[in-house]
Amino acid sequence: MSVGSFSASLSGLNANQQKLSVIGNNLANINTIAFKASTVNFADLVSQSIGGPSANPMQVGLGVTVGQIAPNFSQGGVESTGISTNVAIQGTGLFVVGDSAHRMFTRAGNFSFDANGTLVTPDGQSVQGWTAIDPLTGKVTTTGQATNVVIPPGVLRPPVPSTVIGTTESGAILWPGT
Repeated sequence: MSVGSFSASLSGLNANQQKLSVIGNNLANINTIAFKASTVNFADLVSQSIGGPSANPMQVGLGVTVGQIAPNFSQGGVESTGISTNVAIQGTGLFVVGDSAHRMFTRAGNFSFDANGTLVTPDGQSVQGWTAIDPLTGKVTTTGQATNVVIPPGVLRPPVPSTVIGTTESGAILWPGT
């Protein structure tokens, strides 16, 4: 067995070890709310021409590497929890949480209200968006900087589905609809 064969075999073992690590991570997080599993794509490490006609020379691969580890952002299952602050995004999109200086993105919609009426994640991060309603149109005003979503206790609004999905400069979500 030549050194080149040993290197090609070793690269295959290393690439498969990374794939098994990704599969293990996917399994470990199978019950994590809004977890998105990842897939592994392989790529040729290097190939070498070893002769043959100049228009179509024979090539021998010298190994494999992980070309990409990509999260799968396809739509997951939507479950009804019976909790009015638990929400889901159908299609693409992310909720924006945190504050204007430190924004993070999530698909987990298991929110609740804190004592001040601020919509928060289970770890206390504020959900960002717009809540001001235009009195003439009855629609959410989406101009200006997104802020914490605060609904004063006792104020009820019917849910309104968003009709426009896009990215804003601030990366905020529309609340409760457009």
